[in-house]
Amino acid sequence: MPRQKSGKGNWRKHSAGYAKYSGLAVQMGATLFICYWIGAKIDEWAGGGRLFTILLTVLGVLGVIYSLIRSLTKDIDDDGKENT
Repeated sequence: MPRQKSGKGNWRKHSAGYAKYSGLAVQMGATLFICYWIGAKIDEWAGGGRLFTILLTVLGVLGVIYSLIRSLTKDIDDDGKENT
């Protein structure tokens, strides 16, 4: 009869994933806030409209999406290698 795996290791694996993605969410929020803030300060300094605020916020969103996709594809690739 095959030996069953302990639930303890499985719990640790899942909790590490939760911690990783919670940290990623905080990083995303901080990145967007910093991009917005820098854009607003540049617009304030330049005395114009909201061009830099919008531009840097959009660049921040694109960077966050890129980072998320990279992280998810890396995790999927790692899971595939573990199962084979």
